[in-house]
Amino acid sequence: MIYPGGGPWTQSTNGIRPEDTSYIVDGITNDEAFMGLSVTNAAAVIGDAATLIPIDAIQEFNTQVNPKAEFGWKPGAVTSVGLKSGTNDIHGTGYGFGRSDKFDARNYFNPVGSDKTPVELEQYGGSAGGHIIKDKLFYFGAYEGQMYTVGNSLPGHVPTTASIVGGGGNGCVVITTGDCSISVADATQDLLAQNPSSWLIRSAIIIGILRSHAEHRAGDVCIAQLSQRQ
Repeated sequence: MIYPGGGPWTQSTNGIRPEDTSYIVDGITNDEAFMGLSVTNAAAVIGDAATLIPIDAIQEFNTQVNPKAEFGWKPGAVTSVGLKSGTNDIHGTGYGFGRSDKFDARNYFNPVGSDKTPVELEQYGGSAGGHIIKDKLFYFGAYEGQMYTVGNSLPGHVPTTASIVGGGGNGCVVITTGDCSISVADATQDLLAQNPSSWLIRSAIIIGILRSHAEHRAGDVCIAQLSQRQ
């Protein structure tokens, strides 16, 4: 089973983890020796697998969902892949696929007025094969590349020291104005309304007011000091 979205971590057999799937390439087990994970379809940070077998390099494949005991090193499926070989005739293929966001709708969190987040894909490759010594020695090679450009919009809310006019008491317990979810001033006033006799909250409010006043008057204080020195 492959979950929506594709990629190496979306494949599951009989409900087990994706890394329990084995790949055999031309009769050789394709697992790395250190952790036993598959080299083919190895996980990448984004997009598809970090290690791919080019599409045009595959001659045939066979998948056993419940393999025999001879494939007993992992509990998942076993996929055997047979690669192409060169022939007496020179032959090759080339392909390219692309996706552009030119005709895509905007992300819901990417409103008009801001740069449109890109979602683009380029997948391309080719193969070539032939003979070195006719009927005896052949060559074959293939390549596939993928290039992604994926953007996403993430909203962020930064607390403000100003009171929110028309907040409707959002996130507040007592007060019915302002917005306690993003306003430090409104949240402080709501705490004070819940605990009117709390000296700790009152002290915090007074310190905050004095600090804000000092910041606004800092320019005037500096000017006065300079005047006295002259």
